[in-house]
Amino acid sequence: MRFWKRISFVLLAVVAVCLVLRATMVADDSNRMDIIQSTVAPSYHGSVSEGATYNVHPRSVVAMAGENVNNLHCDMGSCFDYSRCEGDFKVYVYPREDKDTKISPAYENILNAIRRSKYYTDDPEEACLLVPSLDTLDRDKLSKDFVHGLPAKIAALPHWNYGTNHLLFNLYSGTWPDYIERVDFRTGNAILAKASLSTTSYRPGFDVSLPLFPRTHPERIGNPGGIETHKHTFPLKRPYLAAFKGKRYTFGKGGEVRNSLYHLHNDHDVILLTTCRHGTEWSKYQDFRCSQDNALYDKYGYDQLLVNSSYCLVPRGRRLGSFRFTEALQSSCIPVSLSNGYILPFSEVIDWSKAAVTVDERQLLQVVHMLRGMSEDQLLQMRLQTQFLWDAYFSSVETIVYTTLEIIRQRIKPHLSNGRTVWNTSPGGLVTRAEFSTYMADFPFYLNPMERVPGQGYTAVIKATNPPESSLLVKLIKSIALAPRLKKIVILSSGYQIESSHLPNVPVPTMVLPEATKSPDDFLWWRLDTDGIISLSDDLMLHPEEAEFGFDVWQHHPSRVVGFLSQSHYWDTYSSRWTYSTIPDNQYSIILTKPAFLHKYYLFLYDHVWLQSAKQLTQQGSHCQELAMNFLISSITKKAPVKILNKKYDRPDTSKSAIRVQMCMNAFTRIFGTMPLRHSLLRMDPSLYKDNVSVLRKQYRKLEAL
Repeated sequence: MRFWKRISFVLLAVVAVCLVLRATMVADDSNRMDIIQSTVAPSYHGSVSEGATYNVHPRSVVAMAGENVNNLHCDMGSCFDYSRCEGDFKVYVYPREDKDTKISPAYENILNAIRRSKYYTDDPEEACLLVPSLDTLDRDKLSKDFVHGLPAKIAALPHWNYGTNHLLFNLYSGTWPDYIERVDFRTGNAILAKASLSTTSYRPGFDVSLPLFPRTHPERIGNPGGIETHKHTFPLKRPYLAAFKGKRYTFGKGGEVRNSLYHLHNDHDVILLTTCRHGTEWSKYQDFRCSQDNALYDKYGYDQLLVNSSYCLVPRGRRLGSFRFTEALQSSCIPVSLSNGYILPFSEVIDWSKAAVTVDERQLLQVVHMLRGMSEDQLLQMRLQTQFLWDAYFSSVETIVYTTLEIIRQRIKPHLSNGRTVWNTSPGGLVTRAEFSTYMADFPFYLNPMERVPGQGYTAVIKATNPPESSLLVKLIKSIALAPRLKKIVILSSGYQIESSHLPNVPVPTMVLPEATKSPDDFLWWRLDTDGIISLSDDLMLHPEEAEFGFDVWQHHPSRVVGFLSQSHYWDTYSSRWTYSTIPDNQYSIILTKPAFLHKYYLFLYDHVWLQSAKQLTQQGSHCQELAMNFLISSITKKAPVKILNKKYDRPDTSKSAIRVQMCMNAFTRIFGTMPLRHSLLRMDPSLYKDNVSVLRKQYRKLEAL
């Protein structure tokens, strides 16, 4: 009986406490609403009419009251104004009004990347997203890049509106000794793109988790990954299983995990090095292990450990994020994250289980055992995935910014969003555009040559540069129409009116499109019924068997340019610029796109995604247009084009056009930030071509006579 009395007493006590807490919360909410009603000032709305009524979402109220953004109350449905984004997704960067307010080089790189993007607009009224020119990257008061007086300047932005539809970038927040994760100013309803985000402050589907990158991170094109750098010596296993080299904190925040790493170090294949020799007063706080750790620390080089380890430990430091995470990615060393509550970078779209290992800090002593249990297949696949992720999303400030913008754009327009499979498969979510298709097999990168659709065929796109009464176009149409797998002929008239009466009667559907307003190649790509197209010009003849063989080769290389005429680029040390050679050689890097096979998706990218600054250069002539397509495709595929046959075409290259092409080549290199063209020695010829074998045994019987 006494037992049941005790149970009843405890239950009554719990109920009483709950009732008291509930009453307190109701009172607090009432007081909070009173505060909110008294703090909605006219300065936020521009002008407030007396007696006017405003519709405010209840979750946005907290931001109006001035509380910090890390209250977890914002999401895209409550703190974002979709009405600004009904048209194209545009991003506005505030002009720099106060020239005295400093901007760090890292933040300047971010703003430059936005201005270069296809989303940039200089009109705030048409912008879906707004980015302040005030440097919010470093909010550590001990940093030289800390901007004083920032909260007042942020609140005074002319379109601030509690931060609605604003995007703020931040890498560092808080300072010694507690390093709090919240920024030190009121961000309101703004989206926060932040490094070192934790599960306690991250708002899923609203904030964006950034990688922590150094101030010296390259603005545009970063260093290549470890596989690209050491592609001729890329072993499956590296000398060390796991490695770490970094600071150990004997005082303050961030020392728990790093202070225990010495338990796992074996000086053989697990190399875990720490030092407490940092800061000006480290000797005051050194413990009994510091001398031994410091001596061992100097024994190995940091870069040496990165390139010689299969796994790189990334324990938390003062903050949750660490530079070592992206450094490990670049070195094709699989990151092992030991940072509880850390939201990995871009985890909204990246499947980190394919490229990184996440371990609970409390399981530190079991880490080595876990890593030894990974199979060789897992190890290889994860190392390859680190290289793809590094190159696609982390190699430069530009790729980091574009990934951030693309994540937000796809939230706003979910019908144009890529699935996680696309984001985690080369070439990735920045290149694969859902506006073209939501079906992966419609893209050249994901086409499996072994699963080709039989009978699809290809389309001939002919650029007509000669008068319609000329026989050149007629001869070309009659010749190419004999190709068995040709499905359609599209003629792009350039400066001449072509009537149907000018065209020969052929068994293939033929249509004429007038010259486009921007460039001869800027036509409606959706008119093409086939994935593969052969681009032609009426100043060159092509035999139907050449076209058929070229189509066979292209089906095995659908992501590349496959053509007949090749050139090679090289660096001219005398003039210190890129140039090219038209002399026939075994090595090539450029395939002229007339005649050539390519996927129609590249025409879509050329029309809709191609940088306007580069597109203007293509007005210089057809040679620059062909070079532009090579730059575009090589930058995406990281592969060389494919040359077929070895037929000699008479195509004079005047000095005037050569100078123009050289100018375009160097201009494209500046726009891309690098030279994407790749050299190749491959040439595809048909089997039994020109062999002393009966013609009846050959598939392409007429090629020898050409």
